[in-house]
Order: sequence, then structure tokens, then C-alpha cells
Amino acid sequence: MAFVNVGFARVHASRGVSRASSACACRRSLRMQGPSGPAMPSMPFLQRPKNLDGSLPGGDGCFDPLGFTNVFPVPWLLEGEIKNGRVAMLAVLGVIAQEFGTLDFYHASTNLQLSRELHDQFVKNGALQQILLFTSMWEIVVGIPALAESVQGNREPGWYGFDPMKLGGERGSEQWKRMCAGELRNGRLAMIAFGGFFHAQLLTKQPIIQQLLHFKPLGTS
Repeated sequence: MAFVNVGFARVHASRGVSRASSACACRRSLRMQGPSGPAMPSMPFLQRPKNLDGSLPGGDGCFDPLGFTNVFPVPWLLEGEIKNGRVAMLAVLGVIAQEFGTLDFYHASTNLQLSRELHDQFVKNGALQQILLFTSMWEIVVGIPALAESVQGNREPGWYGFDPMKLGGERGSEQWKRMCAGELRNGRLAMIAFGGFFHAQLLTKQPIIQQLLHFKPLGTS
């Protein structure tokens, strides 16, 4: 009986050693599959992009899983993100504001038909072409030279000297950095929010505030 007990003990011990060795091998394999360089803080299983060090406004977290910063200049990408964020913040405000009132020349009802009617009025009257022409000319005269200066390092991306209320404080100060980070984060949130607004209106056939006040599950009239 003692011999049998000793045999079982040896078998269990050998199994324990094999399990421990297999666990170590798994850990080694996981380590080998990880990034070869510094890890991306937001996604530790990916390598941090070489052109991102966490110094951008908003604490970029070195988030660039597709590697755009390895191909395009970082100031160029940051300029585009700031512009898109500013447009998205205005778009979110416009989507909500038109539920409470519209211009006198526009008499559409507060539902999704207004987008079609407004589009027809803009196209037929030539207002849309004028807006596109003005924004294109502005981008050519002001945007492209400013972008070139940003890429060359002579200008901070997104800065056009417009701060009439002096909310940013002195350039380079802690308040300045905090306001730049706030604008960038709000712009990112607005881009996501506008995408949510668009799809919510498309599915529910209701404006945003009306969805909150009179919620109806999808598929109900």
C-alpha cells in the first residue's frame, strides 16, 4: 500500500511539474506575441506608434492602431481632426436648435421632411453652391497656407488667432493646454454624437429631443 501511495504521489508531482512548465510556456508565448517596442497605453497588445509620445493636446494616449501617423505628418492629421471636431460641434448644435425654431423663410414641419425641403430650397436657389464656393475659397486662401506652416513646425495646428474672449489665456500656459485639450475632446465627442444623431433619426423618424421626451421602440408607430 505504501508503494502504491508513493507511486500516486510521483504521478501527481510529475503532472504538477508538467502543468507548471506548460503554464510557463504559455506565458512565454504570450510575451513573444506582444509588441517588440514600447506598448500603446490604450491598447497594450500593440506597439506604440513611433511618432506619438503622448505630448499632443488631450493626452492622445498614443492611440493609432492603423498607423496613420507613420505615413502622414502628425500636424496635418491633428489639423484635420480639430477642423472636423469644430464642424461636428456646430452640427450637433444645429441639429438640436432646429427643433425649437427655424428661420422665417423656412416653414417645414419639425420632422425629417425638413431636410428634404431645405435641401431643395438650397439647391434651387443656389445657396448651397455659394456656401461650397465660399468654404473652398477660404480653405485655399487661409487653410492650405496655415496647414503648410503647421507641417513645417511654424504654427500650432488649429490656431488661427481667434480668441476674442481670451479664454485660452497665455499661449503655452497650463490654461492654454487645458483649453486645447478640452476643445479636442469635445470635438471627438461631437463627431461620435452627430453620427448617433443621424442614425437615430434615420431609424426612429423622430428628432433628437422628441426621442427623449416621447421614446418609442423601433418597429412601433
